[in-house]
Amino acid sequence: MRDNLAYDLSRYENAVRKTEAEPKRVIKDVKKTASVANSASTLKLLLYIVAAGVMLCAFLYGKAEETSLQAQIAAKNKEIDIVYSENVRMYTELEGRTSISKVEDYAENVLGLQKLDKSQIEYVQLNTDNVVEINESESNIFVTIKNKFYEILEYLEG
Repeated sequence: MRDNLAYDLSRYENAVRKTEAEPKRVIKDVKKTASVANSASTLKLLLYIVAAGVMLCAFLYGKAEETSLQAQIAAKNKEIDIVYSENVRMYTELEGRTSISKVEDYAENVLGLQKLDKSQIEYVQLNTDNVVEINESESNIFVTIKNKFYEILEYLEG
């Protein structure tokens, strides 16, 4: 048989009895702290719900703005397409009005112009010399002095 002689368990009997008497008080303290902790956790939960609601509202607002901007972009793209097609139409009309045959027809019928005949062409013959002649004009004394002064400066410079 085993004996617990090495341990004196009587020392712990009082401590065990004290702890048996105290649990009621501890339970009351636990209830108070539990209610405080419960209210704190309820407050946290409420704050999380409010934060989630705010984030959801911000997300939905962002999506609504994005949809509105997409609609505006589509409307502007439609306007651009209309203006581009009008530009093409006007450019084509302008090319039609300025074609060579239209210009010739306008010149003959409205302005009364006629096409050139060979008899209307005149040829001008120029002097074929490749020499340019410059007539020296008479200059006064001051211009001559100025020219001589510049010639001297050129000679001195090098």
